[in-house]
Formats: sequence, structure tokens, C-alpha cells
Amino acid sequence: MRNEVLLKLVFRLNVLLNTVGIGRVQAFRHLKHIFWNLLGPKDPPLITIHGCKMYVPANVPGISHYILAPYEPHTTELFERFVTPGVTVLDLGAQFGYFSVIAARKLKGQGRVYAFEPIPANVGLLEKNLALNGCTNVTIVPKAVGNSPSVVTMKAYEASTSHGTLHPLPGMRVKDSIPVECVTIDGFLQGQPVDIIKMDIEGNEPYALEGMRETVRRSPALIMFAEFSPGYLRQAGVKPRDYVRQLESMGFDLQVIDEERRCLCPVTGAMFEQNDPFWKVNLLCARAAAAPE
Repeated sequence: MRNEVLLKLVFRLNVLLNTVGIGRVQAFRHLKHIFWNLLGPKDPPLITIHGCKMYVPANVPGISHYILAPYEPHTTELFERFVTPGVTVLDLGAQFGYFSVIAARKLKGQGRVYAFEPIPANVGLLEKNLALNGCTNVTIVPKAVGNSPSVVTMKAYEASTSHGTLHPLPGMRVKDSIPVECVTIDGFLQGQPVDIIKMDIEGNEPYALEGMRETVRRSPALIMFAEFSPGYLRQAGVKPRDYVRQLESMGFDLQVIDEERRCLCPVTGAMFEQNDPFWKVNLLCARAAAAPE
């Protein structure tokens, strides 16, 4: 508990520095990284997230996204609303298991979660967190998802070794390149329909969608929570507007999840023009049979 309070104080200082602009200066970011390597926790700390004890990656992004405030509170609220006993959930980009644990608890032993996570360090934390929270109805799939079966190279970054992408991110130093197996959702499920998909795979979403067309077709009431990050999409060679059109062509009605106002909003043209490479929002994508009222 004492360590968690200390971490909160450190990260609130970090937020203050970012607010006044100092924290976003490249030289200061490198200084923070050096400071964290010297004084930060060397092992994944155990913290409380959404009422659950979980181990999180021992790096600045891994902890600060969860310890300072509720993580994606409205997305989490909607996710919990739709996950009911008996449904099948896909967690694409499960990382250390935040949404997988929440889904497993909501299923109450009835239904199944498939947690796809290709980064080995994350898989280790995922296993720990599932065991810690007594989640026995989660199948870990240590693979990436895309539009064809293959072996791909994930990039792990210096500032966050648990954060992996298939496409390089601007201003981020690559620490390691990791070969991982990539599968399609259609190939993995072999015709099995699903009810809920959470997809946060750092710009590779359009390629994963190509590999799940049959699954989507067989899932008329599918609800999907999909990240929309124009910067990441462009790095992956996809125009942000084309990604939205792709979702719509697959029969989804789209709404933006506004975390600050805790409401759903329409997609706007301004979203496609965002120049911040790290700006992102979540989209609630519902097939006609499951569109929220």
C-alpha cells in the first residue's frame, strides 16, 4: 500500500509537468526514462485496478495509465454492461489482462474469454493476474492477429518493453524485435461466432478485421470495442477514414466513447485530421442486432 501511494505521488508530478509542457520535451522524456531505470521498481508492482489486484509492467506508461485514475472508465463501464454469463469474448491485445480479468469475473464461470497477447513479458503477467483473480475460464493465445497466418516481428520499445507494435512508432526507440506467430481470427475460431471483441493492437486493427470477416458475418449481434488512433493507423499504412469505412462496410454502427463526458458521440471529420501521433479514442462498434439504445 505504501509503495502504491508513493507511485501515485510520482505520477501526479509527472502529469503536472506534462500539463505545463515540460514533460513533453524530448530531452526531459529521456531524463525521466533514466531516472525511472535508476529508482523505479525493477519487478512488476502489484496494484489495485478496478477492484482487482493486478501485476502491471514496471515502466512509466504501464503504471501511470492505471494507478492515477480509473482506466478508460466509460469503456470499462460499457464493456461490463455487455459481458454477461454465457457469452464468448475475444481480448485482442490483452497485455497484462485488464479486460480479460473483468470479462472473466462478469461471466461467472459461464462462457469463455480468449486472450490474444504476443509479447512474452505480457503473457507472464497475464498468467499471474488470471491466477491471482481466480479466472479459470480464460484461454491465453500467445499470438498476434492479422490478415494471414505468418511469422511477424513485434517491436518492443525502450520506454515500455511491454508495449509492442508491428509497425514502428515515431519518436520511440526500439529496444528489441521479437518474432511471433500471427493468426487470423477466422482461422482460429473455425466458424465459431463470438459476442464481444475488445481490439487494441496499435494500428494493426484494419488487418485483423480482414482476417475476421467470416467470424463477423456469423456473429449478427457482435459488439466490438476498437481503438482508433490516426497516428498508429498511418504508421501501419492505413488512412484513418478508410479504417472507419472498413468497419461500416462490415455492418457496424460506430460511436465514439467519450471518456471525459462519459457518453457516446458520433464520429466526426476532425478525428481524421488529428496530428498528435499518440492521440486515440475507443469506438463502440455494434452490429444492427446489438446496437445499444
